[in-house]
Amino acid sequence: PMQPDQLMRIGSVTKQFAAAALLKQIDDGKASFDDPLSRFLPDYPNGSQITLLQLLNHTSGVKSYTGIPGYMGNPVRRDLSTAELIQEFKGQPADFPPGEKWAYNNSGYVLLGAVVEAISGQSWHQAIDQLLL
Repeated sequence: PMQPDQLMRIGSVTKQFAAAALLKQIDDGKASFDDPLSRFLPDYPNGSQITLLQLLNHTSGVKSYTGIPGYMGNPVRRDLSTAELIQEFKGQPADFPPGEKWAYNNSGYVLLGAVVEAISGQSWHQAIDQLLL
């Protein structure tokens, strides 16, 4: 049986935390849906054309790292920082121009996590603790 201190992967459930944290920051006036990604991550390719809303609603066109051929063949449990994970997909070509269509995207939410970190000046875990818990 599962124990109270047992850890497990929660996968895409983290998207809800990223969205809620960003929405709190937007509500606090620290960002807006229409802000370009480049406002918070100035060196991200095409970041001036990608909005926070597009990241939230899976219309950014950013390559989802789980869709990179061979990526999921690597050990799924890898201790990477947000910045290290972004490096895994940052150089990949976009799947489509931002806003052109919808495609489920894990990388978009990694980028949103980085935005939450940039706005708060804290690590992901610290920001979530402060904003949501």
